[in-house]
Amino acid sequence: MAEAENYYGFSLPLSLKSFYRWKDGQSVHCYESFTGFDNLSFMLLESAAEARRAFNDLDKAGDYAEGFWFGFWVPFLENGGGDHVCKEVGNGGKDNGLIWFYHDYEERPTPDLSSIEKISNPPSKKWRQE
Repeated sequence: MAEAENYYGFSLPLSLKSFYRWKDGQSVHCYESFTGFDNLSFMLLESAAEARRAFNDLDKAGDYAEGFWFGFWVPFLENGGGDHVCKEVGNGGKDNGLIWFYHDYEERPTPDLSSIEKISNPPSKKWRQE
């Protein structure tokens, strides 16, 4: 976790730290939707960091319109098609909630937290498979 935070350059919010301490992502051999909707998979911490770096690089290169991506978003769920649910992290690792990042759509809706209930209540043992 410390290595990831060093890479990010800020502390992750406690809720995301706790989630990753429970499990470092979903097995690559598990094809079930982690959330039960939108075909979302729980990303490995390393994959989440790589995705964030790629989005930051695209933003810095001018490939995104202004305001399309913000460096304080931390992706942790993905649908395999380039869309992510990100933890919005403010200054000093402040937890500001969740946001959808659609790779080809400018709107950034807030996911319905009741639909992502499993994020605060880790799922059954089927997600603990290696």
